[in-house]
Amino acid sequence: MQTTLDKRAFGLRIENRAETWFTSKYPRARLVARNFTCKSGEIDLIFDVAGELVFVEVRARVRGAWVSGIESVTLRKRKRLERAIGVFLSRYRGSARTLRVDVLVFEMESGMVSELVWDQAGESGSWIHYPNVRLD
Repeated sequence: MQTTLDKRAFGLRIENRAETWFTSKYPRARLVARNFTCKSGEIDLIFDVAGELVFVEVRARVRGAWVSGIESVTLRKRKRLERAIGVFLSRYRGSARTLRVDVLVFEMESGMVSELVWDQAGESGSWIHYPNVRLD
């Protein structure tokens, strides 16, 4: 059984890989913030891609799980994300003028959930990118 610390470490590892994946697909992407946290919620990754702010929710799921990565972003989570984005924008002083919300899901085989197996497996799995997700 994973402890909270193990889950957090696993989450950070997935977010690091998500950042690498995203910047490889969008070479002009510049990381603006990571794990932006406020009373309303948290935003995993925020990029500026050619003047557009991209708020990225990162998920990891085992292939064939009862709930897919995109389905795990519930209405409650989307509303918390929307409020957190509002807080971020109220503090933002950059030059981007448009925004979008993306969900980035890493699907893995069930054996990869273990920290030890993850270290050995590296990138065994696949990314699914859902750009411009609606929050309502």
